[in-house]
Amino acid sequence: MSALTPEAVESTIKQILVTEAYVEVAEDSIAAAQELARDLGVDSLGFTQLRIYCERRFDVKIPEGDFNSVRFRTVGTVRDLILELTA
Repeated sequence: MSALTPEAVESTIKQILVTEAYVEVAEDSIAAAQELARDLGVDSLGFTQLRIYCERRFDVKIPEGDFNSVRFRTVGTVRDLILELTA
């Protein structure tokens, strides 16, 4: 995959949240700092789906140690993790 921009990664994560994790918020209304569970209502299944689809879309493997409430807290923290894994 070619070099990813933070904006492109963030946009893809928002698409995944709306289409695969069934977040009931408009994609363009999701902010990078919003908490996935508290603000967007992502549940345990949604987190698992977000992980799987991020791994597929970005061709990365998210280690178990990074699949936690710190790295998967906001769109921004997931974006940063993906950028680290694709660097």
